[in-house]
Amino acid sequence: DQTRKLKTELTTAQVERFCEALKTRSDKTTDAGLKFLLAPKFEMQTGATAGERIFASEHITYQIQTFAPRSAAIAAEYREFCDLSAKLKALTQQGLPPFARLAVNEALAAENLVPSKVTLLIPSKSLIGGDLWNVLRSAEDRRTRSAELFARVRKGALTVAIDARYALADGAAAHAHLESRRALGKILLIP
Repeated sequence: DQTRKLKTELTTAQVERFCEALKTRSDKTTDAGLKFLLAPKFEMQTGATAGERIFASEHITYQIQTFAPRSAAIAAEYREFCDLSAKLKALTQQGLPPFARLAVNEALAAENLVPSKVTLLIPSKSLIGGDLWNVLRSAEDRRTRSAELFARVRKGALTVAIDARYALADGAAAHAHLESRRALGKILLIP
């Protein structure tokens, strides 16, 4: 914790125990989304481009561009690093349970593949709004953060997933698409 100048050491065994404790919760929850995150099941598909893999579920979908490294040892080393990173993130940043990403990593490792680009798509299940006025309190903070955000968009470091584009005259079809809850990105109306 850089703010409080605290250092914490965790052993691999502690991280594994944390993950095992998380797994036991899948039998105790009735929430379908949480149950999926604790025990994910994907339908794996080969994408339209060479090396593309799609791991689809009703809760989340991964679109992954992959490549075959020079050796299986490199793929195994990458998986070990990525698995531990996902577990640590879940533990230290109170993020999502790591099991969806671990399942994806396992499937890629079975093919000796390494991801070069990972896109996580979460379907729209509700209309949620929010703002950052309680965090970005001054106009200067808002200008600075906005400039950082738009610079990342211009560099291509941040992209917006677009599910569909509709002509403005087809607004009813766009609305039906939104209501279907099948959209895995933004739905745009083009004037």
